Amino acid sequence: METPYRPLSDREREVLVWLLEHGPSEATNFLPQLDLIEARSSCSCGCPSVEFSVPVDAPFIHSPQGMRLHATGHTGTDEVGVMLTAGSGVLSDLEVYTYGGVDHAFGLPLLETLRPTG
Repeated sequence: METPYRPLSDREREVLVWLLEHGPSEATNFLPQLDLIEARSSCSCGCPSVEFSVPVDAPFIHSPQGMRLHATGHTGTDEVGVMLTAGSGVLSDLEVYTYGGVDHAFGLPLLETLRPTG
């Protein structure tokens, strides 16, 4: 069953801002969308991955081939990867995943541990 959309949490917003500020220069064009989007869980495995709902009147951001921003970090107990995706001029989702056989719920990475990748 799909969960309802809700405002971004403070931690989600912090991670999204970090990713956008550490991506290519045009990535910061998406920052204003953070005030408009809502999020909901996109997975049932216990990870903090979310998909976004962007209002139809949100500003369209030109990104000809879409955008994927990748980083690695640490939650305090687990090493994780994060990937922020945008397409058709709007942010679409934040995927958070572990490296290895983690069999428990885990959270977002600590900002001070984030490092851009690929």
